[in-house]
Amino acid sequence: MQCVSSYLHFAISGPSTSLKPESADLYPKKKEALIYVVVVRFQIKHHAIDKFRTAILENAATSRHNEPGCHPFEVCATPDRRDEIYLDDVYSTRTAFEAQLASPRFTAVDALVAPMIVARDVRTYIRVHP
Repeated sequence: MQCVSSYLHFAISGPSTSLKPESADLYPKKKEALIYVVVVRFQIKHHAIDKFRTAILENAATSRHNEPGCHPFEVCATPDRRDEIYLDDVYSTRTAFEAQLASPRFTAVDALVAPMIVARDVRTYIRVHP
């Protein structure tokens, strides 16, 4: 798997992303103090693979310097499955992630790439250990 450290964010779709703790010992008490991790796996339409990857890398270059609360994350691709892209995105808080989703820049990028996507699987986590 090849990875490029960058920034890129896509809207969450599908089921709830609730952060209800299962174990009080595992989760910090303050929700806003949590490191919020978003993991996304995209399947891209074959005819749009190169265009999608270009959009991701262009967006990553812009996002790297402009999003408070967002930390570097990886954009990964597997050579034998060119239509699959994996993102591992880390935010200081869930609020920082939600602010990014509401930004005009994100809205524009999401509108650009949405027609290129066959499937998207989004998972959210909180960091429990550095």
